[in-house]
Amino acid sequence: MGIIYKNGTYYGGGGGGAEITVDNELSSTSENPVQNKVIKVELDNKQDADDLMTPEDIDDVVTPLPGVANRLPRYSTEEQIVGYWIDGKPIYQKSITVSSLVTGENSISHNISNLERTIKCDGTVMRNGDNYSFYLPIVYMDNITAWSIVITGINQLSVNITVGSNFTGIYALSDLVLTLQYTKTTD
Repeated sequence: MGIIYKNGTYYGGGGGGAEITVDNELSSTSENPVQNKVIKVELDNKQDADDLMTPEDIDDVVTPLPGVANRLPRYSTEEQIVGYWIDGKPIYQKSITVSSLVTGENSISHNISNLERTIKCDGTVMRNGDNYSFYLPIVYMDNITAWSIVITGINQLSVNITVGSNFTGIYALSDLVLTLQYTKTTD
């Protein structure tokens, strides 16, 4: 005997006369097989790959969990909380920019109120003649005074940077960006 389909149920085919119910729609509760054409229609209704979100779209729809600092690095000249220090105090981050540096001592105002502890300070600076970029702090071993750029200290008002005597003329430094991470006395 062959297989007979009647009102959504198949009969026969196995010689034992067993019946198999085949669903004509998707269901979250049914354990029956589903018609192929039903699955095809559902797959065709799914989004095209062109309609999927891009990485740029994610910032528009993802909301950080309350109380959790955004873990992606974001550099800004505005003060922002980026984490928490070992004592539970917020870690703030702020970038400062300076158009040029001179040889010798440079005192750069950071305009951070209530600075308590500097956790990290680094940055980049460009060399004018060839747009070569240096990551700070940097110290050259061949002649520590002539070819060095060193962050020598950070106090309540400024960041101090010493620039070696060879950074003049076409080697003069410009376009400094320093990023500081710190805690504050007010927290």
